Amino acid sequence: MLNIPEEYQAYGEDFNKRLQNLQEMDQPTIQDLEGIEDQFNSEKAEQLLADNSDKLTEAKEVMQKLKKKYTSVPNSNDLKDAVKRNSLEEKKFIERLSFGGNFQITSTDPVIIDASPTEAYGISKIFQVGLGIS
Repeated sequence: MLNIPEEYQAYGEDFNKRLQNLQEMDQPTIQDLEGIEDQFNSEKAEQLLADNSDKLTEAKEVMQKLKKKYTSVPNSNDLKDAVKRNSLEEKKFIERLSFGGNFQITSTDPVIIDASPTEAYGISKIFQVGLGIS
């Protein structure tokens, strides 16, 4: 006969009935017990989700809103460590710099050459501050 640990007896009547059926088997093993525990836990989880489907839907909506605004949310109750989607926090100073410019030659009398270098610093992924010379 299989010795049932006390921790399994706390699961309630339905689980205890399953344990009694298990004890009536010829050669029950601890794997049989674990299989019943897994099945029972799975059923309990399904029932819990079914009973709280409105809360689950609400939580999904909150997470979708957070995903639109943040790339990383370690804790949805405390957003101080969350990283905004357009943030450049993880970038080094040199990675935030961007260089550009314009070069133009107009062939009229006289020939006009225009060179306009620019340099910008990224505040966020959508906003940069820069200088240019013409």
